[in-house]
Amino acid sequence: MRVSSYFSVFAAGSRQYFVEQARTRIKLDKGERSMLKKYVYLPFVLLILLLAADTALAAGTPKRIAILPIMTNGAGIYEETEYALQDRLEREFHVPLNGTLKVVELLPEKDCREALAAVDTELRQSQSGKHVHLQDEMKPLADKLQADVVVGLVVTNFWEYTHVNWEGDTWLESDVSLQLVGYNRAEDRVIHRSVSRSFHSEYAPDGTASALAADGLESLLQEEKLHDLIFPLHKAKKD
Repeated sequence: MRVSSYFSVFAAGSRQYFVEQARTRIKLDKGERSMLKKYVYLPFVLLILLLAADTALAAGTPKRIAILPIMTNGAGIYEETEYALQDRLEREFHVPLNGTLKVVELLPEKDCREALAAVDTELRQSQSGKHVHLQDEMKPLADKLQADVVVGLVVTNFWEYTHVNWEGDTWLESDVSLQLVGYNRAEDRVIHRSVSRSFHSEYAPDGTASALAADGLESLLQEEKLHDLIFPLHKAKKD
């Protein structure tokens, strides 16, 4: 038999083997596929838990986190968008098995709201009723709540509208502006970052005001790296 014939037989056999393997994987029932997924994700879950445990042991006591309710300043934000932004802020401080590890303590929203109102009143009285910038209230608020981290999102601009151009195409005009405010006690630093997003083109789902707000918040969180306050990276000291 010639070499080409041997190669043809080998290729056919290999092809049959991979086909059978594919069929076997397809035949896996839902429970087996779920079990395989668990084995795939298990190392990542264990790594997160180890980081959380290491942080908890190093810190000794939970970090007190004050997440302020979304502040709109009169911007006509959709209720579902407001809920989504608030949920994203809270997920930034999520710790697996936090009930056991006690890495963070999320302060009640009611306490945060009442403390912010009290601080605002106190500062206005001390400044004879003059306007007080929200970022200037963050450190006093952290002191009043005895919080390690204070964070809040301000929606200063949120609008969108659609129109049909002369060619019959639907166009979307949208604009969003956000501010991330807060206080980081570990660095004794006031948090104040801003971002704006706009869209002026043929209608697309990622151009809606809600999508722009979600994207803007992600940008602010990446810049501020709030999650690193819970899981700090231990850098080796140089000699």
